[in-house]
Amino acid sequence: MARPRMHPSRVRQTPRPSPMARRPPVPHTAHAARRRPKPSADKPRVVAVEKWATDPSNGQDMPYERFVYAKGSDLPDIFGYAALTTDQAIRKLVEMGWGLDEIQEIEGDEDREDALVEWARENGKAANTYNWSWWGPTLHFIGLQAPDESGDPWEPEVYFVRAHLGGDVSRNYSGYSIFYVEEPGEDAPWYSWRLSAQLTLDDGSKVILDAEDTEGAHWTVAEDPSGTFRAEQTVREDDLTAAFDWDAGVSLY
Repeated sequence: MARPRMHPSRVRQTPRPSPMARRPPVPHTAHAARRRPKPSADKPRVVAVEKWATDPSNGQDMPYERFVYAKGSDLPDIFGYAALTTDQAIRKLVEMGWGLDEIQEIEGDEDREDALVEWARENGKAANTYNWSWWGPTLHFIGLQAPDESGDPWEPEVYFVRAHLGGDVSRNYSGYSIFYVEEPGEDAPWYSWRLSAQLTLDDGSKVILDAEDTEGAHWTVAEDPSGTFRAEQTVREDDLTAAFDWDAGVSLY
């Protein structure tokens, strides 16, 4: 059976801030029109929950567990295309205005790759999604834009990315994969991916929820055949917990 897709109206086209910026608060008015939960005797019962991650920019989706615990081999699916080879990455960086003559002259693919990663560490900006408020995979990355650019979310960026493999977050990462992103403010995975959830009710009907991002603090109701919430209504976890009865062991988180 085909997985339900994110409701089309939830695809945002507005610019997003840099990874280091504080997230803006959700407007209070977004919650003003919540309906009161039904009395307990009339509450629909949630018997199962399925979650997945979706990237509306390229139509990709993947099961929640695979997304959250992504490994290095999952990075091409998360970015939506294959990683660059070392030579392709060098050409992109040269096109962006970086001088890499010394690295280009290094013989041997492995040595050249090591030298390029070390150069990226010295010249790029590093970040780790572990330090952010999101539910995506733990990714350490180094970003490089043109030498005269500094964090413009609409200018191209080359990312050196590695995935955490478990345990101590300060260590145990995959090798680096390199990706070129034309508009990072729109298409970098930490901005473009978001959560969706399907609540299966005791009568077999399904409530579809779309989060604004991968944090999942606020959800937009895409479909609710039970009539508990209206389409396009914004709800929080406590709204959902109060509005439905939940089978033992079943929860949204």
